[in-house]
Amino acid sequence: MHASRVVAALGTLALLAAASWLPARAAEHGVPPGYTPDLARPELTAPQDLPAAPVSPVSTVSTFFWHLAHGVAALGAPPPQEGPLPSSGIPAAFSRAYTLLAPNWQAEQPFAAFLRHWGQLARLEPLAVLAAAPPAGQPSVARVFVEVRTLSRPREGCKTACLGFGYGFFTVVSVPGSGWRLSGGGLQAEDLGARGPDPRRIALNAARSLASRTPGGQAASQAQGSVNLTMGPEHQATVRVVLGPQTYRVALYQLVDGGWVALRVGT
Repeated sequence: MHASRVVAALGTLALLAAASWLPARAAEHGVPPGYTPDLARPELTAPQDLPAAPVSPVSTVSTFFWHLAHGVAALGAPPPQEGPLPSSGIPAAFSRAYTLLAPNWQAEQPFAAFLRHWGQLARLEPLAVLAAAPPAGQPSVARVFVEVRTLSRPREGCKTACLGFGYGFFTVVSVPGSGWRLSGGGLQAEDLGARGPDPRRIALNAARSLASRTPGGQAASQAQGSVNLTMGPEHQATVRVVLGPQTYRVALYQLVDGGWVALRVGT
């Protein structure tokens, strides 16, 4: 996803906040009765020092978003949408974040476009950075899940500030001579006004998808299956799914809006 699409998704996150960073009560935003999004979920603890050369995919993505968070916090005003960038006043954190993109992704989004889009945010808080299964058929590519909370600058349709939540997956590759670099990915808006599917259903579908790609597993993928969910720490859960003779274990993460995302499926 291009930087413009990433930030466009963040820009359309639908929850309007009052003139305060403190989350408003869920009932004020049309959330279904009996369901309360975790709007005040704590952000991750900011590291004292960010590594110049992250040693793992998760560390690379985490470092990328913390550089962005620092850059957004230090930016006095959004950069101009047209013309040259100012010769001063651009936080170095944006450049540090940009260097963590793989060459192919940098070619798709020059630094000026990268800065203009992320610079529309007034605040960025990483809520989760977690290892996920690699893309299907690409075992050498790492994949990392991210959830963030954002505060957009005033704009059309958002007179004071716009509070939002986004999540998504980012791929990470090893670049010779440079170490780990982000090669793609993006964020999409969370829907605070809708209930997501039951986590057991999501886990069952994820297990069936893996079974269907396994030799001889097509029949098992159609089985009714039995599901056992165990809640874990930090908004995570593990689901044990039995399909025919095979048992699968699915790692899930719960979003702020209450929905669930499958991170990994294994046997």
